[in-house]
Amino acid sequence: MNSISLPHTHVMQKQLHYTYPSRQSAIVIPENWERSDPGFTSDEVISAYEIGKETGKNVQQHLSQKMLYEQFTANVALATKIAEEYSTFFTDLRTEPHIRLRINSFSSFDLAFVLSEAFYNSKYLEAAYDAAYDLEQSHASDMFSIFIYLFPKTKGFDISKMEADGFNIFYEPKIKKPTHSSCSAQ
Repeated sequence: MNSISLPHTHVMQKQLHYTYPSRQSAIVIPENWERSDPGFTSDEVISAYEIGKETGKNVQQHLSQKMLYEQFTANVALATKIAEEYSTFFTDLRTEPHIRLRINSFSSFDLAFVLSEAFYNSKYLEAAYDAAYDLEQSHASDMFSIFIYLFPKTKGFDISKMEADGFNIFYEPKIKKPTHSSCSAQ
């Protein structure tokens, strides 16, 4: 039987110390071992994941809130546009309705047009309902819906009852008043 003999060499040890927080002891690694990359501990990876996850959730929540805010703002502007557009139907017939808005959700709105009793009993009421229906249908989408109510202003009508029902925002048209330089105070 043949045997191979190895020369006796003295392996020098490099004093590499690794300290582990849980053990508080140092491990001496022989010189012929070197770490290629310090890498990350599992605790560091988990910590980075948790920080990234929390940051991502915060960013996503902020973006979602911003998108909802922008959509809500656009929807309120659209409800206002519809109220203004529909009110021209009445002004063309020489009547001025009192307009109220109820917000049901960020995408659902109700408009209430309070009309004089005379107009409500006139031949134009059916045309008013048809025009309201057309506006409701033409603007309906997954992100917006509106319903238009017509109420007669009869004897004993109390606007506070409408407010109690959620129609607590009223429309005030923005009329530009002409200015005359000749009317200035002297």
